[in-house]
Amino acid sequence: MLVDQYRLGRLDLDGFVSERIGLGDVEEAFAKMKAGTVLRSVVEIPRGGTGPEESDAVDAAAAPAGAAR
Repeated sequence: MLVDQYRLGRLDLDGFVSERIGLGDVEEAFAKMKAGTVLRSVVEIPRGGTGPEESDAVDAAAAPAGAAR
């Protein structure tokens, strides 16, 4: 399975992430992806802290803005 390959370090998914952004930058991230200037943007949503270790990363390209999850 792909998840197993990633966990074993045999599949570099991190290389597909061009940038990590805040929630306020989502529209700009979609524009960059549409223009082809970034491959993938990941939105980091803080869980009460300010560091990335205290955030939930959400893939901005997984669902268009306004789409139900």
